[in-house]
Amino acid sequence: MKDMPEEIFSAIVLAGGKSTRMGQDKAFLPFGDERLIDRVIARLQECFPQVIVVGASLDCLKNNGVKTVVDEKPGMGPMMGILSGLKASATELNFVMACDIPDFNHFFLKRMLAMSPAYDVLVPRHGNGRHEPLFAVYHRRVIPLLQSFLDKGIKKIDLAFAQCRQGYIDIGDDSWLVNINTPADYAAYAGAQKLRKQP
Repeated sequence: MKDMPEEIFSAIVLAGGKSTRMGQDKAFLPFGDERLIDRVIARLQECFPQVIVVGASLDCLKNNGVKTVVDEKPGMGPMMGILSGLKASATELNFVMACDIPDFNHFFLKRMLAMSPAYDVLVPRHGNGRHEPLFAVYHRRVIPLLQSFLDKGIKKIDLAFAQCRQGYIDIGDDSWLVNINTPADYAAYAGAQKLRKQP
């Protein structure tokens, strides 16, 4: 990321989900000698000068060198996490990522950051049209819009996109973009990591 002006970006990690399908907090799932959240933070710290983690129980992250923020109103979903993170950020442009995405493609991230200043929100899009609002770049100028939606009890982030300057970037080969939502997802990813480490 050395050829990108990283100082104009921060990274926001959303770690406040209920993890109902997993049955336990996804952020603290073990991967070898680290937790999922530690893995995500370490990778983002290689790319961004500031990493903000938004969630509920974050006391155990105080030694990670990150800024921690508690959702202003718990139970309001990812939009509240994004809003809380944007309010705490020191930069106008912010890469937002869910804590259940253990890896990312650095080349694709670099492309996203390069394109993002032209938009209020820049969202990756799969070939089938599905998009990834929790792996996207948000400008702080959407704060009033998100606040107004949440004040009305509207929590669906996609609805806010229609009222701001949004852009989409095609992902192409999306094999690297893994979401760990269930015990089966966790077992499959952990197994694949073990295979990669074998000589």
